[in-house]
Amino acid sequence: MLLGAAQIAIFFHDPRHFFIADALMWMEYRYRSFWEFLSGFFRVDPGLWYRPLSQRTVQSLLFPFFEFNPLPYRLITFLLFFACTIAVYLLGKSLTESRRVAWLSVLVFTPHLIHTFPTYDVAFTPELLFTLFYVGSALLYVRFLRTRQFAALAGSLALFIGSLLSKETAVALPFTVLAIWFLLPGIKHATGRSLIPFFGILGLYALFAFGYLHIRNLNFQDFFGSRDMSSEYAFGSGAHIWRNIRMSLNWIFGFPQGVHGHWIIDRPKMLLGMELLQAGAYAGVVCVLFTRRRRFLLLGVTWFLSTGRPAFALVNHFLPYYLFAPLMGFAVAMGSILDWAYGELDGRIPRTAIAALVGVLATWTTAHATMARKIGAEHALLGQGARVSATTIRDIRSMYPTLPSGTHVVLFNEDAPSAPREHGGVLLQLAYNDPSLTMHYVTEGFSISPEDLNAGRVVALKWIDGRIVDITAFIEQWPELLLPHARSTNYHLEVSSVEFHPRRVSYVVHIAELPGSEVMVLYAIDGKVMEPARLNLDDSGAASLDLPLSTPPSALAFVAVRQAMETTWIPLGKSIHFTTVY
Repeated sequence: MLLGAAQIAIFFHDPRHFFIADALMWMEYRYRSFWEFLSGFFRVDPGLWYRPLSQRTVQSLLFPFFEFNPLPYRLITFLLFFACTIAVYLLGKSLTESRRVAWLSVLVFTPHLIHTFPTYDVAFTPELLFTLFYVGSALLYVRFLRTRQFAALAGSLALFIGSLLSKETAVALPFTVLAIWFLLPGIKHATGRSLIPFFGILGLYALFAFGYLHIRNLNFQDFFGSRDMSSEYAFGSGAHIWRNIRMSLNWIFGFPQGVHGHWIIDRPKMLLGMELLQAGAYAGVVCVLFTRRRRFLLLGVTWFLSTGRPAFALVNHFLPYYLFAPLMGFAVAMGSILDWAYGELDGRIPRTAIAALVGVLATWTTAHATMARKIGAEHALLGQGARVSATTIRDIRSMYPTLPSGTHVVLFNEDAPSAPREHGGVLLQLAYNDPSLTMHYVTEGFSISPEDLNAGRVVALKWIDGRIVDITAFIEQWPELLLPHARSTNYHLEVSSVEFHPRRVSYVVHIAELPGSEVMVLYAIDGKVMEPARLNLDDSGAASLDLPLSTPPSALAFVAVRQAMETTWIPLGKSIHFTTVY
């Protein structure tokens, strides 16, 4: 219960956050019937993966009843993750036959920042489910080695098949059980021939998945580096394997590295503590290798390397959450080191053994739990993307509770260029349960016909200041605003001051991107678009817009800007906002 509460506090403290793009996509491509679910065992899914047990199952069961309510999805994710935590305990106890090593392994595993990824969203269900099957298969194989119960071997093989049907990474399991057979201490009641069924299943799976289904359009030769190595899922042997292993060693100790492993450690004392833990772990590896516990250490290390091998072979797409299953081996190795260190201290300085162990685990937990919260909130694959989709759907629904079929929603997303990716191409259709709705992004380019605009089938929105503003009324009055402009062009207008005169009021506007330029400013008063005003911006990008004194500031909205020599407008969607008022 304490472990579950700790995991909730670290990884599920914000259970109502929105979904990432992959989750939205699988909600759209969910199974619509039981027969469609069964057919998924004989074909690749729309993402070109072969994961019939895990990829769409949760979304297919929950979305028809709960739609975008995140709590049921989070509950399933927590239960799977907590089951994985129990699996770590069972794995440590089974491999080492020591409950203390098993508990230490759990305490190393529980707060790890890597878990931020697989626990963040239902899209990571394949990672959790494949890991559960994977560990279960390994545990039953260990039982078979010690008892020669063929029911355990049959169960191990069945769970191996379940793991393969959950995620392709399970192809590493035969090599993991090979390492277990070779390194497991004690008397083994089975020969190496017991490994043959695992490699036989692997061969059949490879023929079906890659020879027949061609997962991700991969062929056998692609795993030897013959494919275009610039592609997203290019595999091969080479220097990138050692690069990925080095990167993973940084990640498992909590240090950032790489594009996807970027997070900030802003506390010098915490960084020092992490560095000391890393140095202590490496020293512990050397020491334990010269003790009777070396087999436990090697079992953990080989689990980490063999389970991570498929991901290490990726040339360009190595992500932190690929270490979730390998991390269990790391936890067992660290548990063995901590157990040895505790035993040494307890034999020499008994009073300090427990204090030292608690200090190490407290430092480890504090560092990882602190960074896990930041990663969940700020990582581009997690919180950043989820907030973009959450803001989009919240603001659109508040402005348009319903949308007519066939509506084109145009989003001027210059300030949110990641929106097309985060929406997964299906957010609007899911939110309104209408596949005829389409969303167009200015950063992607779009074309809207005059007929659609005149028929009222166009809704125009502008992303600005972290929210969405409706500019449809301005578009209807000034259709030229829908003309496409360069995707990299984006202007921001601020009103820096207001100067009152006997018969007029001057709004001093500032456009930082256009210093020293002549510009045309389109503005509206009480919702009516006025004729463009020509302004000459000074070297700081400032100029005065003079309006009648009777114009109330609350009625003024800045609609769009363009340079005087250009023809395309850049919508602003900016109501009057003062940074300084005199």
